[in-house]
Amino acid sequence: MEQAEKQRQKEETRQFLLNFKNRTNEYSVNDQLKERLINEENNRQWETKEAKWKAEDDARVKLMYEVYAQRAENVEIKKKIIEDEKNVKQLDKMELHRQMELYQKELEEKQRLEQEKIMQTKHNLINQMDEKKQRQQLLRDKKQQEEGGTSKIKRGI
Repeated sequence: MEQAEKQRQKEETRQFLLNFKNRTNEYSVNDQLKERLINEENNRQWETKEAKWKAEDDARVKLMYEVYAQRAENVEIKKKIIEDEKNVKQLDKMELHRQMELYQKELEEKQRLEQEKIMQTKHNLINQMDEKKQRQQLLRDKKQQEEGGTSKIKRGI
């Protein structure tokens, strides 16, 4: 019986060691699984952070490009406004010059017409004076003729 008891204890010890070995293997597998899951979670969190950082960097770059584009557009708008103002001033200058020329021509025409009017009045006055002189001369001639005729008549009497 002793032999059977020893055999039984030996079998129990062997079963215990086998069970212990299996448990150790299970712990090792569980530790490996736990380590793998922790690493996977760390990697996932790291990738999430990297994706977030990349998105933030991309957003900053995009914003900078938008700011630069807006500034460039504002510069172009300002250049266009300045160019338009310059063109308006040039057109105003040309219009003013045209109006001054027109005024000058109107003034010259007015002066010419005034001069013509003066000359016409002068000619009219000269003609009137000539006519008056002619009438006076005719009256004198007539008077002389009458006096001459009267003196001839007086002489003949």
